[in-house]
Amino acid sequence: MVVPEFSATLEYPSEIRAGLNGNHITIAKYSSKRDENFVTVATTLHKLVTDIVHEHDEDTEPQPVMEEKALIYAARDGDIEKVKKLLGLNISTKIKDENGFTALHHAARWGHGDIVALLLDKKGQADAAETNQYGWTTLHRAAYGGHRDVVAMLLDKMDRVDVAAKSNRGGWTALHRAAYGGHRDVVALLLDKMGRADVRAKDYLTQRTALHYAAEGGHTDMVALLLDKMGQADAAAKTIDYGWTALHYSANGGHKDVVALLLDKMGQADIAAKDPDNRTALHLAAENGHTDVVALLLDKMGQADVAAETNQYGWTALHCAVDLGYKDVVVLLLDKMGQADVAAKTRDGWMALHFAARKGYKDVVAPFLDKMGQADVALKTKDYGWTALDCAANGGHDDVVALLERALEKRESRITGNGDAKEDHQL
Repeated sequence: MVVPEFSATLEYPSEIRAGLNGNHITIAKYSSKRDENFVTVATTLHKLVTDIVHEHDEDTEPQPVMEEKALIYAARDGDIEKVKKLLGLNISTKIKDENGFTALHHAARWGHGDIVALLLDKKGQADAAETNQYGWTTLHRAAYGGHRDVVAMLLDKMDRVDVAAKSNRGGWTALHRAAYGGHRDVVALLLDKMGRADVRAKDYLTQRTALHYAAEGGHTDMVALLLDKMGQADAAAKTIDYGWTALHYSANGGHKDVVALLLDKMGQADIAAKDPDNRTALHLAAENGHTDVVALLLDKMGQADVAAETNQYGWTALHCAVDLGYKDVVVLLLDKMGQADVAAKTRDGWMALHFAARKGYKDVVAPFLDKMGQADVALKTKDYGWTALDCAANGGHDDVVALLERALEKRESRITGNGDAKEDHQL
């Protein structure tokens, strides 16, 4: 018996089309007029289709040419026996769902390697690189799902151009997808197939490379693989949304080991790179309280970079750390900064000490007093004209008030020549 291939573009007699939509009586009537084998095929197909479609559709209203949906559902669910039966009936593997995905796309996405192998054998090399309307290939789908064995099968069927293909809207390659998902083994496979230009490819929306995504996710082993394929300039590339390098992303997330790898690859100018708000990686690490990351960055940065101010508010990394009371970070920064930098002011004239006093961080105020000159302790803000003591008093922080009063008394005693003042501001 020759089995006809069912296709969206092939017209069948209305009786058979009705039968495919659930009307068995129509098929029975039609059998008296046509080849019995043809009708048997249609009836068998209808049973397979109905079983699969009803398993997935809450709405069981008859679908037009339902065999198209059946192969896609079977492939998505990993039901290889149903896939084999449908392929045996010559169901077209080129049929796409409403999102433009074929059965191969679905099998690849969910890691059904046996079905992928079956479909690849049926379809051939050209279809391994087939895309939906958004430019997603089967490789994009498998890479995103982290299915190493499926990716390996697809790579055997695709040339380098297809491997590096970008999606239409986002401009993501399969490498972007794997890096975003944190799939180190998939990244390793893709890197073996791709050239350096492909490895440093940027997406359309943000100009991120795979390295940005790997660094943001804190995937140390993956970052190491990518850095082996990239130059120093690639490691320091900035995105166009935040203007961040991979170092900004890893510092912001507190990924110490990734930061260490990037610092070894980057020059000092890149380490101190600023986003559009003039924030360095140090600002981000400090404002999130990532002490270990701050320590690594301080070892690589010059004093001027440590004291760099942001554009919008004029905050240094010290202001950022003090704002949320990260004492350990504050101590690290104070050890690196000169006295003038410790007393640096924001656009409104606030020192980091003002911040600490206003919020009542006694443990944070104390190390400032060891580092700052007595005149600096008495400096006033530009907006309210407050000293640090005023800030503490307005916040109702009596313990900080007492600490600052002792420091100011010490300053006054020095001015008047009274050498009996005690250095008790650490109490």
